[in-house]
Amino acid sequence: MVDFGIIRIVVTGVVARAEINWPGPSGMLGVALLDDLERMVDWVEDEHPCDILVLALASPSAAVDSAVPPDIDQSRRWEKLAVRIDRLPCITVAAVSGPCVRFWMQLVLACDHRIATRQAWFQVLELKDGYLPGMNIFRLAKYIGIGVARRIVFTGRAFDSKAAADLGMVDEVCEPSELEATIAVFLAQLTPTSPVAAQLARRLLSESFSTAFEQFLGQYLASRIRCLTTLAQRSPGPVP
Repeated sequence: MVDFGIIRIVVTGVVARAEINWPGPSGMLGVALLDDLERMVDWVEDEHPCDILVLALASPSAAVDSAVPPDIDQSRRWEKLAVRIDRLPCITVAAVSGPCVRFWMQLVLACDHRIATRQAWFQVLELKDGYLPGMNIFRLAKYIGIGVARRIVFTGRAFDSKAAADLGMVDEVCEPSELEATIAVFLAQLTPTSPVAAQLARRLLSESFSTAFEQFLGQYLASRIRCLTTLAQRSPGPVP
């Protein structure tokens, strides 16, 4: 076990599971949480301890009361952290139970995949509290389209995990009692993994929305060369 205070991580084979004791109200940000999340990301980047990182809340809180928003320095640290999570040298999977709101929702959407129980629900509360939902403004539009994202952001209406799956925000929905088994089945679909190929594929998929085909082709070929080089270093045999 690796202990970062608010975050505890258990590594089993190529999978690391991080349990976050997120302070309430649900999804709010604090200095202690930022510190420990940064320490976790440093560890993953430096040690490369896993090919898959699962993020979950240790005890999801049902409280979503309004709270004082983080200051600009905390928000800046958070956005830099979310970008680092989005670019980690491993595949990231968020396990969602209970409310998925505020910065927890931002972290969930920064992951590659999402598994939610039927008790999970999603809601963008920030505009009702008088501030912006971070880079979820960007990520929501990419996942579900600008029209639907605009409705969700402006109305603040809650929606359940089935609706989130129908919109493309969630990959798997299960009963709460089946969460661990569903995660295991989904992780089996992700393995075997290649961290280098996964990083490059993630970046290319993101850039496909805004890059001209000719430029994208060049980026793809450069990425393919890097993948083949990595394979050649692992095996002395010929690479097709």
